[in-house]
Amino acid sequence: MDEKPDQSHGTFQQGTDQRVTFRPLRNGLDYLDDVIDRLTPASDGSPVNARDLKYAILHLQAGAEVLLKARLELEHWTLVVQDALPKTKQGAGVTRTQFKLGRFKTIGLSETLDRLKQFADIDLEEHRQALEDLSETRNALQHYGLDQTAEAIQGQAAKVLGFLLWFIEGELYVSLDLRERKTFNSIRNRLSALTDFVAKRMADLAGELGPLASSTVVCPHCQQLALVTGTPDVACRFCFVRWDSPEHAALSYVVKQGERRGIAGPVLCPRCDFAAVVVDIGTAADPEARAALCFECGQTIGIADCAGACGKRLLFAAAVVPGQRCATCPSPVEAAVREPAERG
Repeated sequence: MDEKPDQSHGTFQQGTDQRVTFRPLRNGLDYLDDVIDRLTPASDGSPVNARDLKYAILHLQAGAEVLLKARLELEHWTLVVQDALPKTKQGAGVTRTQFKLGRFKTIGLSETLDRLKQFADIDLEEHRQALEDLSETRNALQHYGLDQTAEAIQGQAAKVLGFLLWFIEGELYVSLDLRERKTFNSIRNRLSALTDFVAKRMADLAGELGPLASSTVVCPHCQQLALVTGTPDVACRFCFVRWDSPEHAALSYVVKQGERRGIAGPVLCPRCDFAAVVVDIGTAADPEARAALCFECGQTIGIADCAGACGKRLLFAAAVVPGQRCATCPSPVEAAVREPAERG
C-alpha cells in the first residue's frame, strides 16, 4: 500500500484497510498548525472570520493539553491517567493495555501542570493563568457560547502559542521525528505574522496608553496591558471589550482574575465612594506591583495592614497613616483596659 502525508501531518494508508495514524506529539503539532492558519491575518487585511476564531480556540486548547501531557508521559505513562494503579469501586485501575487503547480518564489541565512540577521538575506557574484563561474561553465557547472580538482571541492565542513553542523547544524537541520537526519549524516561522500583528497593535497604542500607564491594567480577555480604568466607559484599547460601568468592570475583573492571582475586591473607594477598588493589582506603570486601584476614578489608593490583630487591610484616601487601626480593633490603651476586665 502506498503511504503519503495528509494535510494534517499524520499518515494515511490507502487500500481496503484505511488507517489514520497520529502519535500524541504529531497530534499536538497538527492542532497548533491549524491554529496558525486560522488566526493569521490575511495579506489583504480582511478580518478573521467567526468560524476560524471558534476552531482556533478549540484546537489551541486541545493542542496545549496534548503537548503538556506528552511531556508528562515521558516520565511515566501513568502520570497522565486519572486512576492508573489504585483500586477503585469499579475494580482495578487502568492497565497499560487499556492505556494504549485509550480506555481511561485523563487528568485535567491544572493537575497536568501540578504533576509536571512534582514529577518532572518543570515549573510552569508563570504560564498557568494564560493556559487556564484559554481553558475557560474554550469551555464557554463549547458549552455556553462566546462573544469575543477577533483581537481578544488573537492576543490570547499569541501568548499561549509563544509559550507552547518555547515549551516544545525546551522539553520535547529531542523527541520529535523529522516530519514533526519540519512542522514545528513551519509553525515557528508563521507565528511571527500573528505576534507581529499583536506587537504592531500595541505599538500603535503606545502614544495613547503611555500617559495612562498608572491606570491601565492587563485585560482579562486578551491578556494585553490595555484595559484603561478611570473613565465612564471602561474598555480595553487592544481588543475593544467594554463594560457598562466601572463597578461592573471591577467586579468582572475580580471574578475572572482574582482566584488565581490573589486579587481581592471590589471594595469601596475612600476617594469617590464607588465600590470599584481592586486590591493587589499591577498596572502598566508597574506590572509587578500589588496596588489598590479604583476602576471608577482611576486612582491608586494607599493601602496598609491594620495595626491591630484582625489582619484587615485599610485603604487611605490620602497618604497612608502608619500604625492605623480599623474601627473594630481597640487601641493599645483600650486593649490594656479590656484585658483585666475580660479575665475577671
